[in-house]
Amino acid sequence: RSELQTTMWKAAGIVRHADAMLPALSWMRALQSDVEDLAAVHGPSTQLIELRNLATVGGLVLSSALSRKESRGGHYCLDYPETLPAECRSTIIASPVKKKSTAVSQTLFSSGSGGRKRGELSLTRSVWWEEE
Repeated sequence: RSELQTTMWKAAGIVRHADAMLPALSWMRALQSDVEDLAAVHGPSTQLIELRNLATVGGLVLSSALSRKESRGGHYCLDYPETLPAECRSTIIASPVKKKSTAVSQTLFSSGSGGRKRGELSLTRSVWWEEE
């Protein structure tokens, strides 16, 4: 968790540079995979689930920062130091509507009978994609 925080501060802090964000994004994706592998072998824990969530959010922040080709607000990008009026848009990432969307969920671990009782843990991986 500490390494994730340090990586995010260095790569996606107030002053950003693509040379730092790209490797950080790759590292974040590898971390997500490692956490899923650990949970599949050892079962989920609060720490693993929190780490998975932090890695997911970190990946989203880095992806969003890499897609913006300007500096705006409190985030300064050394690659794009100017604020461009034409780039003023929502920071929500949305993909164009496709003809078919598919989602698949896989339970990697469950500590109970699946009835979702208090105190039971489960770790589920969901994959969603769009096809034209």
